[in-house]
Amino acid sequence: MDYYKSIYCIPWMLFLLLLLSLVTAEVTVSPFADRVYANMKEKGFTGTPPATPYIDAYGREVFSLALTTYCSAANLTTWTCFWCNQTVVPVQKVAVIDSLGFNAQGWIGLYKGKIVIAFRGTQSSSLTNWYENMKFAQTQLWDNDTEILVHRGFLQTYKSLREGLLAQLPQFRAYCSSCSLLITGHSLGGAMATLASVDLQKNFPEFGIPELYTYGCPRVGNAKFAQLVASMTTSHFRVVYSRDVVPRIPTHIFEIIGLSYWHTGYEVWYHNRTDWQVGDGSGEDPKLSISIPFLSTSVADHLLYYGVIMNQGRANGC
Repeated sequence: MDYYKSIYCIPWMLFLLLLLSLVTAEVTVSPFADRVYANMKEKGFTGTPPATPYIDAYGREVFSLALTTYCSAANLTTWTCFWCNQTVVPVQKVAVIDSLGFNAQGWIGLYKGKIVIAFRGTQSSSLTNWYENMKFAQTQLWDNDTEILVHRGFLQTYKSLREGLLAQLPQFRAYCSSCSLLITGHSLGGAMATLASVDLQKNFPEFGIPELYTYGCPRVGNAKFAQLVASMTTSHFRVVYSRDVVPRIPTHIFEIIGLSYWHTGYEVWYHNRTDWQVGDGSGEDPKLSISIPFLSTSVADHLLYYGVIMNQGRANGC
């Protein structure tokens, strides 16, 4: 009997060992990370030079737009939500896109000469969001390309909003034919924003090359995907606040089971609310946030970008 009990314990022991490895082995000395980084540098890959340098005030301004995605659709369309009141100027002609089956939401609107597409991050109370977030297995971004791989759950969640997004975009181009495209999001919203940027550029180039600003974005795909994103965006800044844990997930240790993930864009790492530095464009500059030991990362920092306490929004309907 004791023998059979010990056999039944083995799967749980293996699971605990894997979990322990995930939280201790996600460090810059990861052989996989070193290998990919060296390969990127050898190819001269430092990302596409951004059309404009990162500017702190503009990064904060775009973040204020990303925050509004957490508010209700009714308050977004009238731009009367809690976070709506924090934006520099109101967004015009807001159209909300949602997917009840995936509990996903975003909006499209006109803002200061831009067509803005913003995606909502994970709802902490949504089992659906968490279920999709945990689908770490990778899938092809496009059917005819076996090398560009992305997170299955993030892609499925983005696709749940894609039809609504594509239905609205032509109308917004009609509203403003000269407007440039800005795509943004926080957390899961940042992952969807990243996927949307390459989708729109490849399949609907008439909308122009997008700016891409994400905040607390997890890793979305492999190194081939990172190179693709770099080639299809003008200014792609991936902002990370202090010790935020979410940008460290999925971890590099997944390489041992054949899942390779690599960040996109120019990381902008805020050491605190005011001091920041921009990475080398490789997506995983070892001098920036990945230099923090995984066990020293923080869930709380995921909700404190630019010193904004995001929980204030939850207390006010966002």
